[in-house]
Amino acid sequence: MNRNTLAKRIGKLRPELERAAAGLLGDRCYVALASTLPSPYSALGRRHLAWTGNCLDVALRRHLRPWRGRGGCIMLGDVALSETVAETAAGRPGANTGRILESLLADVLGHELGHVVRSGWTFHDLPQDAELSIKPAVEAWARAVHPAARETAVPWSYHDGQWIRLAQHAAARIGRLLGLAAMASLELENYGLSAGWRYAAALAGEPDRLVGMKLRELAETSPPEAFARLWRADIRRWYCGLAKPTGEQTEALMQGLHLFGGVNDGLEETSRRTRPAA
Repeated sequence: MNRNTLAKRIGKLRPELERAAAGLLGDRCYVALASTLPSPYSALGRRHLAWTGNCLDVALRRHLRPWRGRGGCIMLGDVALSETVAETAAGRPGANTGRILESLLADVLGHELGHVVRSGWTFHDLPQDAELSIKPAVEAWARAVHPAARETAVPWSYHDGQWIRLAQHAAARIGRLLGLAAMASLELENYGLSAGWRYAAALAGEPDRLVGMKLRELAETSPPEAFARLWRADIRRWYCGLAKPTGEQTEALMQGLHLFGGVNDGLEETSRRTRPAA
């Protein structure tokens, strides 16, 4: 498939993806294509695969048809997605381009759904200044280099273990909807974490067992212990590789180690780095 054919395929899948997203949330959810939106949203979709925000639905309500009231909203960068798939397929002679696209769609939609749930956004009020408040963020992201640089104090900021679990469940279920034989896994290396397939394996079939559970319900349960151990090992490894950890980084580590039930696995050894010498 060429880029135009890929973009048309994304457009045909959009209503199905929107229904799937709403089902996973147990709430309204819109999926919009950036190429159909005005600037700066269309510019964002040429550089980034997807984007979401807590007021995106309100900011785009004139372009969401039919508008059914407040809900989650995910903007797919259909131009960036098409280019990414075309480049990937070019490096894999004989590969099924349609399957590459579907796997990527499961990944990016799962990624954004994880943010919607992990951030705890609610969609009851109707802010009048949503478009004004969200446009600066969209414009900044539209100017950013793709993929987004992770040169932050905490590379996995906004992408913690809870988000990984939610996003992996969402990606797996959307992949199943699209008929993927293998469970989709997330791209996590940019966040300084282990490969997504390791986290998928650590869930030990949980997405299949809990397939009927809404994502918000899932967030209230505990993950398999192997998953929690992998998460704690990843952030300890990151922290121990820092030459001189800052207070922000130490606080992020402590919060991360306590993310799943306050388990102190390795906390004592790691936290010694923050203590002054006797």
